[in-house]
Amino acid sequence: MPLFAALASIPYRPVQLGRELKGVVLGSLCYGVAFVFAMGALSSADETGVVGIALAIACVAVAVCYRRYRKKNPIAYKHTGSAALVVFCGAMAAFSVVAGALSFGEVLDDLSGGWRQNEFAFYGASVNRPSGRGSMLTPTTIEVDLYEDVAAADTASG
Repeated sequence: MPLFAALASIPYRPVQLGRELKGVVLGSLCYGVAFVFAMGALSSADETGVVGIALAIACVAVAVCYRRYRKKNPIAYKHTGSAALVVFCGAMAAFSVVAGALSFGEVLDDLSGGWRQNEFAFYGASVNRPSGRGSMLTPTTIEVDLYEDVAAADTASG
């Protein structure tokens, strides 16, 4: 009840409420989306090289620039402060429940199939060592060719 009493004591101003909601949405985009994109860019940096690292830096720069903007133009979250925090926590909880349910479904599929071991025929391997510009940013990859049986390996080579 104290939360509702505190919210009722705040005078309702539609312009201020709109500014606060805009700040909440912009903050979510500039911090949350930029973080997700930066993590995606970093995880693909071994394939994209310098471009992936530059994208990650650009995403971090968006968050830093928005933080500087918010320091110069602060918003007093009088209308949406507690409510926005509750909605954010609820959205994160819903996302976690959905992600956990999807992961748990995959675990159940793996468990229902049981453990099994197959025999494979080794056909060949190639080691790709990067060279030249950007070689420090690209990892060495090892590709191994395996076949389920010797007959499949013989038909692929012949």
